Formats: sequence, C-alpha cells, structure tokens
Amino acid sequence: MARPQIAAAPKHPPASRRREDEPLADVVTWDGELPALGLRNRFGKESWIVQARIDGRNTRRTLGTASSLTREAARQAATAVLDALRAERAETATSPDTTVATFAERWLADCAGQWKPSTLVGHRYGIKGHILPQLGEKPVAALTAEDVADWFAALPRSPGGRNRVLAVLSGMMRHAELLGLRAPGSNPCAGMRRKKSGFTATVLCARDYARLGRALDAREKRAPMLVALIRFLALTGCRRGEATALRWDWIDGPRAALPDAKAGPRSIWLGTPALDLLASLPRTGDLVFGQDDRPVNTASLATLWREIRIEIRMPTLRLHDLRHSFATTAVSAGEPLRTVAGLLGHSDLAITEGYTQLADDTLRRAAASVGKHLNDTLTRKGRQPAKLVKASRPAKPPASSPAIPPHLLREYKRSRLLIPAFCEKYGLDPKLFWKAVKADLARIRKEACK
Repeated sequence: MARPQIAAAPKHPPASRRREDEPLADVVTWDGELPALGLRNRFGKESWIVQARIDGRNTRRTLGTASSLTREAARQAATAVLDALRAERAETATSPDTTVATFAERWLADCAGQWKPSTLVGHRYGIKGHILPQLGEKPVAALTAEDVADWFAALPRSPGGRNRVLAVLSGMMRHAELLGLRAPGSNPCAGMRRKKSGFTATVLCARDYARLGRALDAREKRAPMLVALIRFLALTGCRRGEATALRWDWIDGPRAALPDAKAGPRSIWLGTPALDLLASLPRTGDLVFGQDDRPVNTASLATLWREIRIEIRMPTLRLHDLRHSFATTAVSAGEPLRTVAGLLGHSDLAITEGYTQLADDTLRRAAASVGKHLNDTLTRKGRQPAKLVKASRPAKPPASSPAIPPHLLREYKRSRLLIPAFCEKYGLDPKLFWKAVKADLARIRKEACK
C-alpha cells in the first residue's frame, strides 16, 4: 500500500524557520506494487530506495536517482537487492557458527505457516523472553544436553510454562537437523525429563454424573442458557470455547462443523440427547449459546460452576474435566481409541491416550471377569481350560508419506532458500512439503540407529 512515511532523521526545521515553499526535509512514498520500494524526496532531490527487515532490523539500500531510473527499472533493481539480502540471511542462518538467536528467526520464518497466529505469537514470546537471554549466543551446532538441562532448571516459570518453552527449543533443534546444522538424532532436548505439574484431572463416575444432573436441574429456571451450555459440554466432550462460539448455521444434521478450533477445522458429532438439547433452545441470534448475538457471560458461568461443584462436593472439578470424563466414558464403553480421538477432535492419537483413564468400575468388572475365568479353569480338573477371547483391534493403517520427489528434498538441503520461497519456486504446497521433509528426517534417523 502506497503511503508517505516521514523518516526519523533529519528532523524538519521548525515551522517558524521554514518558508511555505520550502520542501519537507525527508519524505518517503512507498510503491503500491512492491511495498519495499520507496521514492525518497530529501530536500527536493528524489531517489529510489529499498528497505527490508532482516533479523529484526531495518536494512535500507539506495538504488539510484529518480531521473536515472524509471519506476519499472527501480522495481527490478529492488527485487534483485531483496533476493540478495534473503540469500545473505539464509547463508548466515545455516553456517556452522550460526547462533540460536540467528537461527530462531529462520525457524520462525520457515515454519510460521504451520501454526495459528496465536501460536506464532506464543513461540515468539517464549524465544525472546526465555530462550535467547541464556542460550541466544550459543552456536546451534554446539548446543549440548547439559546446556539445555541447566537452562531448563533455571526457567522462572510454572511446570506447564517450562514444558511449552522446552517444546519450542526442541522444535528449533529438529529444524536445525533438517537443514544440516546438526546431525540427525542429535536433538539436545530429546529425552529431557519434563517437570510434571501438580494438576490431576478429575473424572466423573456414574454417581458423580447423577449429582451433577440434580444440581443442574435445580438451577435450570434461574440460568437456563448457562445450564444448557454445561449440559452440552458434558454430552459432547467439546471445549468450552468451541461451545460458546458455536453458531446455528454451523449445525448440519448430526454434526456441528467448526471452521476453526484448537487444531484447525473439526466437527462436533451430536448424539440424540445433544440434538434434543439444541432443539429446546430459543434462537435469538446467530450464536447457539447466547442472547441477541451476545455470548454467555463467562463471569456468570464461573460463578454458577463454582456453586455447583461445591454442592456436589467436588471443589476442584473444572469444566474441562467434563471433556476428560467424556473420553473416559467412551473408552470404558469399549469404543476404539481412534474413534474417541475423532469425537474429541484430536489429530494425534497420543493426545487421546493422555486424556483417557479407565474408571474404577471398569477395572473392578475386569478383575471380576478374569478372576471368575481363572477359578473356573482351576476347578475343572483334567478338562481343557477355556480360552480367553481377546477382542481384536482394527489394523493400524500404514503410514503414508507425502508424494514429494526425492530430488527436491535433496535440492532443498543444498538450497539457501526458506521453505516458503523454495515451495513458491518449485510450485509446491508448503504444508505438504514440510511433512515430506520431516518424514525424510525420520527415515535418516532410523537408518542411523541401525
């Protein structure tokens, strides 16, 4: 977008000392087609400049006077200068002496397309506030597990915050392996024992659900929309934010299609009780759980939930524990873990395994069943023991690797281009190419361990 921008220096002379016909000291008008290109007017003399932000700093180059370069020629010259600056930056970011601070910018630029804007902001905050102060000057290639362990132990954050920052550093080191800055499988964060938080999820059993249902019934007339929201969370296992943002036009039969959730677009599958609940709600706006397009008041919801959990004698119960309980109930009922992952919107099966835990009733039933079988077997002298029939699990589908030609993977390792620029040059999808690069690294690690 073309817009004039006053340079910081030199400053304009005071109005009292400048004539009305005297030109401004320094004005830059940016080009509409190539925003990095600017026409600079300094005391009436016009020249073309190109400006780019490299490693957090503004870099400016002068291309020539306006009388010697046409706008089109200036654009071509500016493009060449920008390409050279990017190549210089890429060479610096992949040299053996590359520091963690320099490589952090390369990592963020290469991988930004994989994350949501809020995730990118969180990564930048973690790098600037907690990684660079202690590790920024260390070479990426020389970073050791001892360095990481000392840094991690000194982090002034909660256990959950420490783990998130460690995951950011680990991601940077994996990317360094992809670019050849570190040997495959040499991630200094690998095997780090993350500090555990003191949090323990609470899972509702049948008696707890019954008490919760009675508490909700008693408050339905006083706060019908808040009670309906809590029931919906319990019946679907969705996140609170997904429910409060739910719109009527996203509901299509037995599912609610969310255009954007924690891990991207997903569906909330609605059983008959959830559908009946939605059918009983008034439509006063676009939001399902709202009034005249105003979402439910989170403070009122927190107050109501605090009152409920004290009444049912579960003072530490969180709304998110309804999601844990939903997953546990589904697994205890015999649903395959992959099915439960689909209901919860998990892209990684390991996340679902972390959410679920078998209820005590299920373990008691299993112990009784196994004990009865063994007792029957022991008391049948001379008879063929009965066989325990193990439920067959569905075969795990073979892992598929993105169809990226191997020669392009080799070319990328030799290239100085960032992933977005490399994909643009060869007409590749950045997300698909990134998956192929990670799959290739996994293959190299596997071969190295043989």
